[in-house]
Amino acid sequence: MDNKKFRLKAKDLRKECKTNIFKFNSTAEVKPLRGIIGQERAVRTLDFGLNIDNPGYNIYLAGVFGTGKTTLAREMLEKKATQEPVPSDWCYVHNFKKPDCPKALELPAGKGKEFK
Repeated sequence: MDNKKFRLKAKDLRKECKTNIFKFNSTAEVKPLRGIIGQERAVRTLDFGLNIDNPGYNIYLAGVFGTGKTTLAREMLEKKATQEPVPSDWCYVHNFKKPDCPKALELPAGKGKEFK
């Protein structure tokens, strides 16, 4: 097989970028991107799930490691948390009458740590 037709010249191995196409002088001037790129459906679905206000619903995130799932979920949860009342603390304590059925105690927000 003749490989000569696949040979490249050194100049063909480099792509130069014209710097005049950018509207900044340094990357320090560029604001970081927010959100997740190209995953509009995932964002809509997570938003939908976070707005289900009924017991028994959960959200499961699946996908390749390092793609921003956790970051996206954390950002959306933090935003949602600012719009909701602070929930009660729940503590589960030993039930001496029925050791296999712990008792649930609802405490005002922040008091669970004191109760410990």
